Amino acid sequence: MAEITLDGARVTLCALTIPRVGAWVADLDVDSAEAITGRVSLVIDGATWSGTVARGGLVAGSWRGRIVGGAGGLSGTLGAVAQRGSTLGTVLADALLSAGETLSSDAHDLGALANLWHRIAGPASTAVADVARAAGYSWRTLADGSVWLGADTWATYTPTGAVDVIDEQPEAGRLVLAGDTLGVLPGRTLALPGRDAVRVGQVEHRATPSDLRTVVLADGATGLGGVVDAVIRRALRRVDYLAHYPARVVSQSPAGLLDLVPDDTRVPSCGGVPIRGGLPGVTVTVPTGARVLLGYEAGDPSKPVATLWDASTATRITVNGGSAKAAREGHATHGGSLVIVTSSVLGSTAFVVQYVSAAGVPQGSPQTITLGADATVTLAMNAGRISEGSDVLRLP
Repeated sequence: MAEITLDGARVTLCALTIPRVGAWVADLDVDSAEAITGRVSLVIDGATWSGTVARGGLVAGSWRGRIVGGAGGLSGTLGAVAQRGSTLGTVLADALLSAGETLSSDAHDLGALANLWHRIAGPASTAVADVARAAGYSWRTLADGSVWLGADTWATYTPTGAVDVIDEQPEAGRLVLAGDTLGVLPGRTLALPGRDAVRVGQVEHRATPSDLRTVVLADGATGLGGVVDAVIRRALRRVDYLAHYPARVVSQSPAGLLDLVPDDTRVPSCGGVPIRGGLPGVTVTVPTGARVLLGYEAGDPSKPVATLWDASTATRITVNGGSAKAAREGHATHGGSLVIVTSSVLGSTAFVVQYVSAAGVPQGSPQTITLGADATVTLAMNAGRISEGSDVLRLP
């Protein structure tokens, strides 16, 4: 026998599915002639599950519908946000606050830095999943409706009461149990007498007032449909962060970081984005309005980068931190000067000539020329200096 109620109303059929990753859902038939909406409490043999009506309606004098764990906000769409100087904890807190959900007090540490984190517009559940993936955690909604993130410890769970295995599909990692099974939960290792321990990946309690059956799927064996759906969802979300988004430069900081406004409204306006120019030792300064592609290294929301400029004009290109302007055809050079020295010591028929470079350094030995005498004077003049250069290209 299983006593099942929804906000006090008798439940005649219940299928409660609890995944290791994601929100739990319960499909119910309720002995109620009135529509049921909002936050509700599902009670199965004294165990309470707090959720929200996702959809439902009256059918033949009773109510039939679906309850989702928590406040029902995980399926809602969150806007694009760029956060700087955050931790994974603050990123998650912002997402849950926007979704109207609460974080479990048992959630694991989320203090890792997320200095540049971009949330692409989409379902709140994917925003939570992105944080969980960055932390290396699982996530799910608990019975009290809170959102939990953490590393599954696979603690051993041994039911205190009798449990019977009434069906088994070893090839699919599937067990159907009867008896004291309400304590079987994902993320635990189920120990039954005389059987190999099973890491529980998903639990489905199928209950009526006269019967309770529990379907256990081993971790990694979530059923073909669930596997396909999960793979597709993960792949599509990954594509979002592996794509490149055209963006406009709003400004550039002295450190070379860009403030960008993407064309795609799903992607947040953002600041402090580093440039990946493709050449080592080369930095570039660009004007407002320049066009660039915004991407994410390794598909990581916390690692935005600007790459692949279009035909925008560069204000300055610097190689290896250099400050010298680069010369080009037509620029002037300064080759130094000839210094003529006269002296009464030499008499009235001689003078001294010496070449001084553009840097003010005398070149070679001073040469004395005697007036009226035959003489050939050779002066070194190979130490000229470029006096002009392009401000766009700076070299070491």
